[in-house]
This record gives sequence, structure tokens and C-alpha cells, in this order.
Amino acid sequence: MERLLLIRDFLLSKPWLAIFLLLVILSSVLSQPCKEIVSSKSKKSKRQWTINDVDIKYGDHDDYRLIKRLGVGGFGEVYFAKNVKFNVNCVVKLYTRKVDRDTMMREIAIMQSVCGGPNIVKIYDALYLPSVNASAVVMEHVNFTHFSELFPKLTGEDIRFYMRKLLVSMQYLHQHGIVHRDIKPHNYLIDPIAREARVIDFGASA
Repeated sequence: MERLLLIRDFLLSKPWLAIFLLLVILSSVLSQPCKEIVSSKSKKSKRQWTINDVDIKYGDHDDYRLIKRLGVGGFGEVYFAKNVKFNVNCVVKLYTRKVDRDTMMREIAIMQSVCGGPNIVKIYDALYLPSVNASAVVMEHVNFTHFSELFPKLTGEDIRFYMRKLLVSMQYLHQHGIVHRDIKPHNYLIDPIAREARVIDFGASA
């Protein structure tokens, strides 16, 4: 009992560490109008879809300009970009790695099925870029602060606020038959100015 009290006092003195541990635990345990990008070729319900039942509707890649690379992941590269047609900032995820078509289509189909859900990143478009011979997905841009900088500054009230948002998102996903399977600080973006948060990266979802 004394050891548990010591652990509790330690975590209360370092709320950012408590957030990190909660996200790790959630990851292991849990392991709006939007444009229609994935369409069904059958009369099955969305929960009965297989990858062979869907098509991707690609948008016009000339509407977008890649501006700055933000990072590299297991499935490809992520860029800060702009829709030049509407002058809107966005994020483009390029599937430049060796990703099979089923994996890519599954992620896009899942993102579209939950697009508009609470605190879930919105998907705007799907693209094929002939210059790099790669498909891509276009998502909303989030003005987030990196967790390594943000977490040490959060108060107990802040932690409860953002964890509640995360749990609402998880509940919404599960109600739609989807498990994220990769909840971690990197995939939960927080904008402390707007007091908004977004769950991103559905590459491991099912």
C-alpha cells in the first residue's frame, strides 16, 4: 500500500508522465460532411465490407502543393500542403513505402467511415501522384504542440479535459466497429490554444 501511495505521489508531481503512461495503457488495452472517397461496389453494410468491395475515388492532384515534409512513418511520408484551389492548408500522407493496396484502402476506408466523429482527424481527398508513383490521402491540418513540449505544462484539469476527449473518440470508434490499435502521444495531436485534439494515423486500425 505504501508503495502504491509513493507511485501516486510521484505521478501527481509529474502529470505529463501520467498522460504518457495512460496513452500507453490505452494502446495496449484498446489494441461533418465529408467527401465520399471510398464507395461500395456491393449492397453490403459498411461493417460487412471487404477490401474487394470498395473503390477509391481519386481527386485532382493538381489542386495540391506539397510544401514541407513533416515526418516519415512506417507506411510513407507526411507533408504539410496547401489546396491551391481553395487556399486551404492540409496534410498529405504519401504511401511511398512498400504498402500493399489492401492496407492502403483499409486505412482510407476506415478514415472515411469515421470522418466527422468527435476529435478524429478529417479526411478531405485521395490522390494519385504520378511524379512519385504513389497514392496519398489528404487530411485536415492541426496546429498542434509536440507532446514533449506540451505535456510538462499541462495542469491536472488540462489532463482530465484532453483524456476525456480521447475517451470520447475511442467510444465513437468502437461503436462503429473499429479499433485504432496504435494510441500513443504521437497519434494524439493537441492544440492548446484552441483547446482541440485529434486522433490520427489509422494505419494499424481494424
